[in-house]
Amino acid sequence: MNLLLCGGGTAGHVNPAVAIADALLKEDKACKIAFVGRDGGNEYTSITERKIPLYRLRVQGLDRRHPLKNVKAVSELTKSVFEAKKIIKEFRPDVIVGTGGYVCAPMIIGGRLMKIPTIIHESNAYPGFTARKLAPFCDRVLLNFECCKKYFKNKKRIRVVGNPLLLDFESITKDAARKSLGIEKNEFFIVSFGGSGGAEIMNKSLLEFMKAYSSKNSFIRHTHAVGKKYYPEIKEIENELCRGKSGCKILPYIDNMPAFMNAADLVISRCGAMTLSEIACAGVPSILIPSPNVADDHQLKNARQFASDKCAVLIEEKDLNLRSLLDSVRELYHNKALYSEMASAVKKKHNKNASGDILKEIYSVAKSKS
Repeated sequence: MNLLLCGGGTAGHVNPAVAIADALLKEDKACKIAFVGRDGGNEYTSITERKIPLYRLRVQGLDRRHPLKNVKAVSELTKSVFEAKKIIKEFRPDVIVGTGGYVCAPMIIGGRLMKIPTIIHESNAYPGFTARKLAPFCDRVLLNFECCKKYFKNKKRIRVVGNPLLLDFESITKDAARKSLGIEKNEFFIVSFGGSGGAEIMNKSLLEFMKAYSSKNSFIRHTHAVGKKYYPEIKEIENELCRGKSGCKILPYIDNMPAFMNAADLVISRCGAMTLSEIACAGVPSILIPSPNVADDHQLKNARQFASDKCAVLIEEKDLNLRSLLDSVRELYHNKALYSEMASAVKKKHNKNASGDILKEIYSVAKSKS
């Protein structure tokens, strides 16, 4: 099997591809995998760490608010399709799988022109622009959310498979995770973060919350990741919050998310699709604070889906403050029935066979075109 993966723009587009690559390598050690990312992107560390060949394409996203600015983007897309065909000719893939981002467009179009089976995976509750436009060119459209099916016409090509996760998320137990982080059984462990880069508004409210609540209660352990660019600004706050017997810890970035997520009793976070899948895998209740600065407002739509299914508490950023956090955390801590209901509901969101189901679709389309 020669598998060509493509995606980029954020880690949320790259991590599903990495998970698919890991699953295929585990099943077929003789397989060959390559990845196509965007030129200038710096989100491909996990690809290069695995020594997967990385091609780069120059591609520019469309400005849907100012269509006249898209002349250059369309010109670059046309050029990138020719470059994509060169990559395909060199690597000779059996299947091309796109996991999101504009770089998928030239690869999927190029694959279609060269009669290579193509698959697009959409992780959000509302499909991105790229997935919506590329779906007619794909042999399969793989989805994380059932509710996403309504946005696509050809239902015969659609499969709901969930999101593939890195193997570390599913292999570590809660007890092992808590032991590795030194969390006692009687401690209520809160993990909070504002995405890989941090979020200024979330930092402000969560640091206030840590000062007013987490640091004042001995039964609370609370780790908050502020983002690497914000970390230098909060040294004084860190010294105040984390001294003595305080259970608070401030990090620039959580580089061992499988352990932290599985050890947590409560997660407070943004709600990108991969984060929600990790929360579901851990079976942990959460307070979700969608970023209002993402395309198609997809984080709010993701969060609403979780909230409507009683898997999480939703606080929109405009309503985020110390009071809303205090009320939500206290309710989840003291209302054991609500907490148990939420933990049970979110666990049902996890498809532990997601990577396997995706591999089945990859083999299926490869076989049908061979």
